[in-house]
Amino acid sequence: MSLPRRPRLLTPARSHTRSLFFAPHAGFLRHRLTAVLSALTTAFLAVGLVAVGVAAPASAVAAKNTITAVVSCSSDYHWTVTWSVQNTSSASETISASSDTALVPVGTAIGAGETKTFTETFSGPVDKTLILDGEWPYSVKSHDQGSITTGQFTGTCAAPPPPPPTATCVPDSAISYTYSTATNSGAVTVAKPANSTGVLCTPLYVTATSWKFTQNAVWPQTLDQVQKLAITASGTYPYSAALACGQGDIYASRGSFVEPTSTLAGSQAWETFLSGYGFATSTPGNSYTVQPYDCYGLATPVAPSVTSVTACGTYGTVTAAMTTGVVYVVTFDKTTGAYTVTATPAAGYHFTGYQTVTFTGNTGTYTECPPVVVPPTPRTNIVAVCGVADVHISNDFTPAEHTIGQDFTAQIFVDGQLKDTVLVASGSSTSNHYTFVNDSGEHLIEVKVNGGLIGSTTVESACALVTAADPTAQTCVDNQLVDGQIFVALNDHIVYRIDGTVVTTSYTSVTTGTHDVTAELVDPNAGYTLQGEAHWTFVVPGAPTDCGQLVTHPLVTPTLSSSNQSCSAQGFYTLDAVEGVVWTVNGTIVPAGTYAVTSAKTVEVLASTVSSDFGFEQDAQTDWTLTFTDPANCGQLNTLAFTGAGGDTGGMLIVGLLFLLAGAGVYTVGRVKRARAE
Repeated sequence: MSLPRRPRLLTPARSHTRSLFFAPHAGFLRHRLTAVLSALTTAFLAVGLVAVGVAAPASAVAAKNTITAVVSCSSDYHWTVTWSVQNTSSASETISASSDTALVPVGTAIGAGETKTFTETFSGPVDKTLILDGEWPYSVKSHDQGSITTGQFTGTCAAPPPPPPTATCVPDSAISYTYSTATNSGAVTVAKPANSTGVLCTPLYVTATSWKFTQNAVWPQTLDQVQKLAITASGTYPYSAALACGQGDIYASRGSFVEPTSTLAGSQAWETFLSGYGFATSTPGNSYTVQPYDCYGLATPVAPSVTSVTACGTYGTVTAAMTTGVVYVVTFDKTTGAYTVTATPAAGYHFTGYQTVTFTGNTGTYTECPPVVVPPTPRTNIVAVCGVADVHISNDFTPAEHTIGQDFTAQIFVDGQLKDTVLVASGSSTSNHYTFVNDSGEHLIEVKVNGGLIGSTTVESACALVTAADPTAQTCVDNQLVDGQIFVALNDHIVYRIDGTVVTTSYTSVTTGTHDVTAELVDPNAGYTLQGEAHWTFVVPGAPTDCGQLVTHPLVTPTLSSSNQSCSAQGFYTLDAVEGVVWTVNGTIVPAGTYAVTSAKTVEVLASTVSSDFGFEQDAQTDWTLTFTDPANCGQLNTLAFTGAGGDTGGMLIVGLLFLLAGAGVYTVGRVKRARAE
């Protein structure tokens, strides 16, 4: 059976908007909208991924601890090392591991960008490394270290020595002295105790004095010698006042010097003695002495000084002594050598014992010495002028005791022939005069002794010297002008002058016109005479009128050009060809032309004229320094690089870019499929 049909429900009409987007063949608008949504989706994915990479804190990438150490010396003289740990990140960290937990404990927190210091001390230089592990948010970790070495412990870190104790002055207990009664002398010694300034606490003034008896009794006395010593510091101070029949006193004072009077008639209140101060001494007793007063007027004779004969021709000598209060009388026969010296007291003096003392003896007998013969000393001096010669011969001898000189015979030869024989006595001289006829020759004079030549000279007999001078006019040779000349007959004994100037060559070039020529003897006393003119006046004529014209060249200017090397062409310099110019490059003459340059160099160029016939223009440049350099940056390419992204951030940007490219590909493939389905 058939069931009755249900009424068909009418499909609601689609809204206009729905039909617009989802109609099977909606057309152009639906395709465009789909494309836009796909592109936006891909872009959001890429940007999201990049944002994820960028959103990570920068400290997660650059987290690090910078560990440094500084060494110093503490106030209690220990080496102090101050460690600085800087968190270079923008996030706080916690120390998770430490190589020295006593110095930097585990768990130490260091804020973002914070620097914490940790201090430790050492007794001496050490090498040490501090290793720290840090942790930051997002599980970022860093393992860092810093070190110190013994080289950073410079200078010293030791306590200074304690200051020395304060020095004190030198006490009197450091003073000692010695004294000799025989010489009235001694020395004061001031020691320098430890930790003393070396300066006496109280100065000591010493006055060494001696007196002389004025009669055969102790008193009165007259002042003889005085020496003063101001003793203020450590050291040794000798003192002395020599005695000569009298009394010696060594005074001392602490305030100033004791000043002795000119005479002394007995003990005085002002006399304070060195021995009275109680200073240590190795010669105990009083510091004064008195000689026996009978020394007054006592004289002691002294034996004479005697020199005995030791060689022939000499005499002995006897010299009486010089003794105060003694008169000596000397009797001496120098031939036999016997002598007697008698000594007696002078007025007011006396001897001990006998009042006459005699000294006798013998110095030795005088004997003559045989004479010493002194060999002769032949000398000659030949004074020669033209035509005349004086021959002087001498036999030098200086007389002395027991010496005699010898004579000698000299022979005078003229031109090899014996002319004279001369006996020359010891200590005398002779002269011989020779005159030669004007025979235009030379004559040899020789002086010989025992066949040996002792002097010679040559004498000229041609004493008349002929003078001559002659001028020559200017001439033309190959159209070139040649100067005129003046000829003179040169001679070693004649001086020629042209216009007042001495000439040394036979021919002298001169200009046209009047010239003055003179001749004179070199030595007017040499025996020569001038034969002929001694003064000339010459007129030198000019060249003939038919002499060709001289070639005249214009002034020239040297020029050159140059070009440096480039990436496409070599360098060069060009020396222009200019008539009359010669080019020199780096010291070598080169021809004009162009020269290539293929490397960096400096070229020195000089221009000069080929001869004196050419000249340069005024202000013309004649030397150059050409500098050639290598071209720069030939054949190099510029390279561009991505900058600004580092570490993980750059990697995330690259991943985002790949996602963006992938989204664009998906969108393109989807659109192609839809286009085909439609």
